[in-house]
Amino acid sequence: MKKNICYLILIISCIFTPILCHAGNTSNHDNYVKIIQIQPDPSVPLEAGTEVHFEVQLEYYVNEDSATVSLIIQKGEHSDNSSVLIGNVKEFIAHGKGTLTLETSVKVPDTKLIEIFAPLTTSGQTQTSILDMRSYKVITGENP
Repeated sequence: MKKNICYLILIISCIFTPILCHAGNTSNHDNYVKIIQIQPDPSVPLEAGTEVHFEVQLEYYVNEDSATVSLIIQKGEHSDNSSVLIGNVKEFIAHGKGTLTLETSVKVPDTKLIEIFAPLTTSGQTQTSILDMRSYKVITGENP
């Protein structure tokens, strides 16, 4: 009888220990940012020389008191004498989970590719690996 009770306690502890550990960690999420909607559609190439309005809806979670999230638009390639950055918008966000929309308009340069980055940076960070991104093919008016 005592042996059966010991087995029962062992089985119950094996079942409930992972559940209780997981429940204790739910408030300790990792910071993240995710693009949940983006316009224009990245599957449609952009035409060099045109003005394009980017609207990016982001979902985020911040475990710190505050952070910043950015929308960075840049050329996919660069040379020593040209800038990579095409556009940049930044917004402060508070602790917790939420969504926000960042938007800006840029003139599409003559390049092969445009990259859209959405990095999340907490205070005191000089770099981050918390980001989501999309890419656009760029075409010229004569050669689609």
